Amino acid sequence: TILKKLINIFFSYKCIRKFFQSFINKILFACNKCNIYEKTNPKKQKYTIKCGRNLVNVFIKDIIYIDKIKNYVWFHTVNGTYKERATIEEKFADLMPQNFVRTHIGCLVNLDYIFEVTPNSVLLDNGESVVLSRKYYNEVNNRYYERLVVDDD
Repeated sequence: TILKKLINIFFSYKCIRKFFQSFINKILFACNKCNIYEKTNPKKQKYTIKCGRNLVNVFIKDIIYIDKIKNYVWFHTVNGTYKERATIEEKFADLMPQNFVRTHIGCLVNLDYIFEVTPNSVLLDNGESVVLSRKYYNEVNNRYYERLVVDDD
């Protein structure tokens, strides 16, 4: 946990981030070899969405973000959009360990698709923007920078 805190401090400053990135990546690589730092890999896992009377299997890595509108949860994926009657809390419990972070009371975002984090919104790779509330800003920012460091290995 101390290593994660140091990394978040380093990566909170853009000028320092570029300078120390290769150094921090070497440290994380060494930690991965010693099993100090574990990373889950959801690349091959599927998630089942009950879309009306049909069941749709999607790869977790293909889900860009999930938002809530009334009693429905909308899954925005690379291949399309799917609607399921459920609560966002259920989906958060299922997907939080799988690289998803909550940006708003009604929105979950896959960390793999975040392009930029600003104080009021999260810009995604596909050009869309989702709302980021003040309550979740620190968690989103920390997990995003942590993800940047781990992905560069």
